[in-house]
Parts: sequence; C-alpha cells; structure tokens
Amino acid sequence: MKNKINKNIVTFVMKSIKTLQTGLSASQIAATKTEFQNIRAYKIASSDSYFNLVQNGKIPPNQVDIEKAFLGIGNLLAVPARTGSTNLLNDSYAADIKDTKEVSFLGYQLDVAQYVSDQIEDIYE
Repeated sequence: MKNKINKNIVTFVMKSIKTLQTGLSASQIAATKTEFQNIRAYKIASSDSYFNLVQNGKIPPNQVDIEKAFLGIGNLLAVPARTGSTNLLNDSYAADIKDTKEVSFLGYQLDVAQYVSDQIEDIYE
C-alpha cells in the first residue's frame, strides 16, 4: 500500500467490523464476508448486496447499526467502481494528501479499498 490510511477511515472500518462481529452469528458473518468479496470484485453493488442478504434471510432486517456498518464497508470496498465516493473518503484524501499531483484521488481510493479488503480478510478469518 503506497499511502497511509487516514485514522478516520481506520476507526470507521474497525468500528464497523466490530458491529458486525457482535451483532451477527457466525453463519451471518460468513455470508457478509462472501458478499464483501463480491463487492470488492465489482460483481454487485453494496446496497444490492445488503438487500439480497436481508431478502434471503441471511441477516436480520431493520437493524440500522448492521446496515450502516455493512454499507459503509461495502462502499469503501467498491471504490473506484462507484461513480462517486463517500464523504469520509473525500475528507480523508483532503487531509492526507497535500500535493494532489503526487497522489491521485484514484490512487488513494485504490489504497483505501485494498486496506479495507485486507481488514475483512484478516478479521473474518
């Protein structure tokens, strides 16, 4: 990874993973990991993935904390395939990168997506 990941992103990712780990059963966590891998492979959008998990009964509906954690991680994994980016990502890039000619926003996005993917792999093992 070329760029240091902003502490706000690290905090958000760790808090979101903890929310999923404490709020879901082992089988539900396994289902989310599979979906995160599909999101990272650009096979499905994070919102569609979350909706499928709920519709198929793999995670409980109407749990705002679980939804926020899942979608937040999914959105960071999906960058740069998404047409936009998250406010967290924009703010972190602005805080971390002083010379935008040295590090492109796309390069930063790719580093963040790789960091989040690594965290999912390490923590869900």
